[in-house]
Amino acid sequence: MSKVIKSLLEGVQYIHNLSIIHRDLKPENILLQTKDENCCDVKIVDFGLSAVFYLDRSKNDNLKAGTLAYMAPE
Repeated sequence: MSKVIKSLLEGVQYIHNLSIIHRDLKPENILLQTKDENCCDVKIVDFGLSAVFYLDRSKNDNLKAGTLAYMAPE
């Protein structure tokens, strides 16, 4: 399980390094290559709500996006 989490975090770090935010990361959008318990080949899918992240906050889109059941309450 820890290999899967590590691989997932590496994937998120990769897209963040490209200044992309997913905005809808949930279990349904995380795929494993096999059902093997030791599998660490993780795929992040469904970038339909993704956006480019700008360090200048005035350029960031303030619209809420994502799946309501997985959104932070604030």
